[in-house]
This record gives sequence, C-alpha cells and structure tokens, in this order.
Amino acid sequence: MHRFRLQSAYLPQGWVSNALVTVSDAGSITGVATAPADSGENLSAAERVDGIVVPGMANAHSHAFQRALA
Repeated sequence: MHRFRLQSAYLPQGWVSNALVTVSDAGSITGVATAPADSGENLSAAERVDGIVVPGMANAHSHAFQRALA
C-alpha cells in the first residue's frame, strides 16, 4: 500500500490542499482524505506530490470516422 500527500488536488467537491491518497499495490486508489486526521508521523511517511493533481482522462480517441469515409 502506498500513500501520497498531494499539495493541491481537484476532487468532486472542488480544489483541496494537502489531500492524503491511499493506493493499493495493484495501483487502485483505495481512499482519499481531504482533511487527514493522521498524526504528523503518518503524514511524513506519505510521499509528497508537489504541483496540481487532476483526475485522469479516459482515452476515447477513435479513427472510426476515417473508416466510414473510406
């Protein structure tokens, strides 16, 4: 399990600072805490991610229209 402390993240409720994200060993997000209640010791064990974090976008790229034109 991996933990990341995000400097700034865009979540459904808007922009938040110092969000704590937990990621499983398989790479899936298992939890997001917007106001971490963890002790400073636990937060320091999390990897800090500076900058802005936004949700990933699905790749919906398609060339189907080119096949239709051909």
